[in-house]
Amino acid sequence: MTTYYKILIVDDVIDNLKAMSAIIEANHPGYKIFQANSGESALNALKYVTPDIILSDWEMPDMTGIELIRQIKTDAATCHIPAIIVSGVMIRPQDLKTAIEAGAVDYIRKPINAVEMLSRMHAALTITEKHQQLIKEKESKILENILFANDVNAFLKKTIKKTDKLLDELDPESTLFSTAQEIKQGIHQKMQTSGWRKYTKAYNKLHPEFTKRLLRKHPDLTPGEIELCEMTRLGLSTKEVSDLLFITPQSLFVGRSRLRKKLNITSVQNLQTYLSSI
Repeated sequence: MTTYYKILIVDDVIDNLKAMSAIIEANHPGYKIFQANSGESALNALKYVTPDIILSDWEMPDMTGIELIRQIKTDAATCHIPAIIVSGVMIRPQDLKTAIEAGAVDYIRKPINAVEMLSRMHAALTITEKHQQLIKEKESKILENILFANDVNAFLKKTIKKTDKLLDELDPESTLFSTAQEIKQGIHQKMQTSGWRKYTKAYNKLHPEFTKRLLRKHPDLTPGEIELCEMTRLGLSTKEVSDLLFITPQSLFVGRSRLRKKLNITSVQNLQTYLSSI
């Protein structure tokens, strides 16, 4: 299976951007290339796209490639992205040391050799693959916990029904009646704390910028619609989502239809795929 990567190239010289882009396009036409001609424009681009790797020139006005990488590495949303520094002047061993200490994973010298550039780039991309694998493993753990919680909630719902039958048969003035009511209230409270909000913190750690990017594109979403987007992006089924939100599948269908209209997504488009691209 062919993997297609997103590459962000940063250089203040247009010819350099064209040259590096041409090398990638000639060897990997399916890769998606983003370009930025300054550190500031690169940081702005990172608000809207998460590349799999960044290739940045060192010597740039206003913000050097080293300063750019340092900022990338201090942001939770971008710190995992491997960055390679590119330079034709800063090529001494101590310069390489400076780049690595700043957070670069590798170093490419100018003038650029196509074979060397592609080799170093693909070596660095293995870092991204491992990171994505780790995210998937953590997502699987969240899903596993959600399925367990839903099973527990199903059991608690049945228990409430049995408790209601018991209450109908008991004397309202009896101690046993009061005890049964307390049990029922306790079950209700437990169910309310075992919904999606219990997993929101773990989800946001995996995808810290998703909600911000979602709201930049769709600022009129309600908190409930944001939660629905998070659960849909995670790949939860209709039954799993409706159980988490304590609503019927029919109500969820209506909610998703409204969400599609707000996101301007047609009924034939895959909602999860769209949300995963944000």
